[in-house]
Amino acid sequence: MNSPPVNAGEKEATVDRTARMPDYLVHVMDNIVVAAYCVDPQGEIIYANKVAHELFGFSVGELHGQNLVSLVSKGCESYTQLVDDFHVDQRPNSGNTLETTGLKRDATEFPIELMLLAQATSADMVTTWLVNDISKRKKIELTHKKNERAYRTLVETLPEAFMFMNMDLKIMVCNEFATDLLGYQSINELIGKNYLDIMSSREVKRAEANAKEILASGAVATDEYMLMKKDGTFVPAELHISTMKARAGEVRGLIVTARDITKRKQVDRQLEHRLDNLLKTQIGAVRTLSKVIGMKDQYIADHQERVTRLACAIAREMGFSEERTEEMRLVGILHDIGKLFVPIQILSKPGKLTEEEFQTIKGHVRSGYDAISVSGFPDSVIDAVRQHHERLNGSGYPDGLKEEEITEEAKILAVADVVEAMSSRRPYRAGLGEEKALEEIQENSGQLYDREVGLACVRLFHEKNFNFVKVHEDI
Repeated sequence: MNSPPVNAGEKEATVDRTARMPDYLVHVMDNIVVAAYCVDPQGEIIYANKVAHELFGFSVGELHGQNLVSLVSKGCESYTQLVDDFHVDQRPNSGNTLETTGLKRDATEFPIELMLLAQATSADMVTTWLVNDISKRKKIELTHKKNERAYRTLVETLPEAFMFMNMDLKIMVCNEFATDLLGYQSINELIGKNYLDIMSSREVKRAEANAKEILASGAVATDEYMLMKKDGTFVPAELHISTMKARAGEVRGLIVTARDITKRKQVDRQLEHRLDNLLKTQIGAVRTLSKVIGMKDQYIADHQERVTRLACAIAREMGFSEERTEEMRLVGILHDIGKLFVPIQILSKPGKLTEEEFQTIKGHVRSGYDAISVSGFPDSVIDAVRQHHERLNGSGYPDGLKEEEITEEAKILAVADVVEAMSSRRPYRAGLGEEKALEEIQENSGQLYDREVGLACVRLFHEKNFNFVKVHEDI
């Protein structure tokens, strides 16, 4: 768009047009950093400031007398309609804006935003336009749209339920897998619901506490929850929870992916049932072995039963799960299985053992370990059988282990073994009594025996009336 040189007559016309504007308006326009120009009712530019000329690639004064439509790319019907409405009505709404395409002098197109301001004089209506180059904003918007499309594509194609919650735990985004998991007909049904509303009543407090902790710490967590579906039924799900952060690092909410684990739970229950049956089979086999030992030496058989009962009681006192307590039961029954390989004349010898005989007795630990290490028993059981004569200070056998090298099951068995052995009668001596045995544990807690195990054992006898009378109970 090339404008002819401005002659003297045109200059006079420009001066005449400018004279129609209030002085203060010209002053304001010349001192703002936004492109601005005034037009008459026919759309002819009366005055444009320096910024407006530079924005469209003109020298100062060249825009005066041109029509504002010439600054807009052809085909912008919404803009043309706005101009037509302005000309007919003569009373434009102050503050209206329009995004359209600007046309520079060299025919370069660029996105602009027009703001319409009204300024009346006594003679006619003069309208002021503010013009912003929104190229940068449009690039940012385009980038955001591309990112949003990519994000939505990712969300929609994820092979599992996806939800994004804001800081108030309100669901803002989800995919169809989420609606399928929770029994909703559409994404819009789920959008706007609170994260806690999809939890079973038993899970609400835990889910809320975990969500707040993750929002505060930025941690990532994977946990199992029982979710409530739209129809009120429940579905077990594994949730992976993390935070959504802005580029500046500000936390914006939570990202949750969820997987239906109904089938996995069914398999787990079946496996648990099979393992339970296997454990019962193992215990049955161990009881048979115990009877075999009893046929060889009744003292050993009774000792194993009594140690097992005390060891299981200590395990429960220390908060062991039922599964670990059952393993503790196996340890108790099996711990002296190696004595099957010790000659009966040594086991039942009434007098003092020779050094050689004592070493033979000590060998029962390795013999028992070797016998059960290929039997399919849990490692915790096998290790405890080998370690039940180890001591915290390393003075035990067979490996001279210390402190944390010894398993918790072995530490429990060590205390139960000593208490029972000292309390009960043996072929070579009378029983020393429970109090004497407990004194041994108390005096050597922290040195030979685990302190926590010792305290639990003492509580059982002094506070909970434990006794060895019913030797077959719980065995």
